[in-house]
Amino acid sequence: MGADDYVPKPCYPRELVARLRAVLRRFEEHVEPQDSMIIALGDLRLDASQRISEWKGEAFELTASEFNLLMLLMKERNRVVSKDELSLQGLGRPREAYDRSVDVHISNIRQKLSQIAGDTLSIETVRSIGYRIR
Repeated sequence: MGADDYVPKPCYPRELVARLRAVLRRFEEHVEPQDSMIIALGDLRLDASQRISEWKGEAFELTASEFNLLMLLMKERNRVVSKDELSLQGLGRPREAYDRSVDVHISNIRQKLSQIAGDTLSIETVRSIGYRIR
């Protein structure tokens, strides 16, 4: 945070508008377009910048937590991602003892994927460790 300008009282509307336009011009000059981060696995695509999930070009709904977890699994495909890592990076909090929230979210993702993808895509459980997507 910081200050770009100071407008003393009394404030004249024309001057205020001119100063606001100048600040907006400076701000727009420095905005760099972000590259779309798209991760694909077969016909499944996740666009992280727009938070869009697609199967064969058709969008399907995921909650924010489901999107984050699926994104992590797809980034680390064929590697077992621990439940601790999924909880910390996907849900934004450390996993606690007897915490089953990652398991519940993975179950929901599996249900959604099975409805659209059938058996072509699977999230495998590696007992006592975590999950991997194939």
